[in-house]
Amino acid sequence: GVAKSAMSATTQEAGGGAVMSQQEVQARVQKLQTPFVGQANALFRKNLAFQWTKKCSICCLVVVPIIFLVLVLMLQLLIEVLFLGKNVVRCPYCGPSDDDYGKSYCKGGD
Repeated sequence: GVAKSAMSATTQEAGGGAVMSQQEVQARVQKLQTPFVGQANALFRKNLAFQWTKKCSICCLVVVPIIFLVLVLMLQLLIEVLFLGKNVVRCPYCGPSDDDYGKSYCKGGD
């Protein structure tokens, strides 16, 4: 009888039905916890090692947005020089100042 009950208790612990006290659980949890800094460091090192093999994709991720930014800035400069660099006084309602219809409209004519 005693050997049988000891055997069933061991089987119950091995089968996942082990009964642990609250203190034992807390001690085990404290032992298994990793601080945030340690987890962040491990994750950073893993990602760095993984991305290091993909140097071309990292280069493209950095260079392509810079190229597009330079192209947009050059296009903006070109538009400003070609179209907006002229000294044309514009009435917001009447159009350019050298327009005869605009002058008459702004003065209250037809």
